[in-house]
Amino acid sequence: MPNPDRPSRPDRAPRSVAARDHRPADHRPADHRPAGNRPAGNDRPAGNRPANNDRPDTRPARDDRGPRNDTRSAPQRDDRGPRNDTRSAPQRDDRGPRSDTRSAPQRDDRGPRSDTRSGPARDEPRPEIKICGVNACQAVAARRPDDVRRVYISAAQLQEFGPFLKRCATSRIAYHVVEDAELEKITQSVHHEGVCFIVREKAPTSLRQLLAVPGPRVLVYLDGVQNPHNLGAIVRVCAHFGAVGVLAAGADASTSMSMLRTAEGGGEWVEVLPVPTGPEPLQTARAAGYRLIATASRAPHDLYSQPLPARAILMLGSETHGLAPALQRLADVTVRIPGTGHLDSLNVACACSVLLSEYWRAHPPA
Repeated sequence: MPNPDRPSRPDRAPRSVAARDHRPADHRPADHRPAGNRPAGNDRPAGNRPANNDRPDTRPARDDRGPRNDTRSAPQRDDRGPRNDTRSAPQRDDRGPRSDTRSAPQRDDRGPRSDTRSGPARDEPRPEIKICGVNACQAVAARRPDDVRRVYISAAQLQEFGPFLKRCATSRIAYHVVEDAELEKITQSVHHEGVCFIVREKAPTSLRQLLAVPGPRVLVYLDGVQNPHNLGAIVRVCAHFGAVGVLAAGADASTSMSMLRTAEGGGEWVEVLPVPTGPEPLQTARAAGYRLIATASRAPHDLYSQPLPARAILMLGSETHGLAPALQRLADVTVRIPGTGHLDSLNVACACSVLLSEYWRAHPPA
């Protein structure tokens, strides 16, 4: 029923399907528009919304940075400069060519190392030896603690070596608390006294270096004294009376654990230098200004008849054979140690003690 309050629209035609089909072309759905009215795709006029490839210059595409085919053929991040040169050059070429540093010795900026290698360097590897005994080890700990490599010690000696063991812990030197039975295995001796050090040998000294020091000096020459206990006792006496070195001639006259333990630390104060048998070492000493003093039980002069020279080599032979006749004849002076005559001779270490005591009396230290 029509609404009486709403005016009629007689001019409005009913909206039928036919009416919709006769709408103007501009109002038709997109899928029925003729091609000439609404351009499709790339055929749109410039005034309409352009397609992606036909956008005006007001919104440039990324290809204004340059043709992409060039950047693809060039190395990545070409704006930093051509990388083909850096690839062919050594890495980090700005520091200089590495070919020279590779052919030169490592850390060549310190200077040539050939000079330091020809001389005794501080860090040059040296053989390791065993030293046992309380006094011998204490002397090493006091004189050259940096040469100690390992320590084996019994619980009974911990208090005696307490300060040095603290230093070992600080310096990361290993020390091991072991039983006496273990120390016997390590030292091959029952006379270890509860402690054993593994130590680098002292830096070697040549005969010429030992003889070159000026001033009053006394050394001991031993001909065939090979017993380590006699040798250790002589080194102990030398350290007490200030003899700076022992020239030990003989195949077995060398530093050993037994000798150093018997020396009671004297090995840290006295150079024990193996020398060849025969007159050559003594002749070298004479050329350096030393007088050669031999001993014999029936020598015409006794030890106290005249002062010993300031630069002296005291020559002693083994208890079995004594000083070799050729060396005896080489001596500048031959003396005897006076006594009762009940015995033919003294122990070689005792004889050395008497001789060095007299030298000390004649030439006391300044």
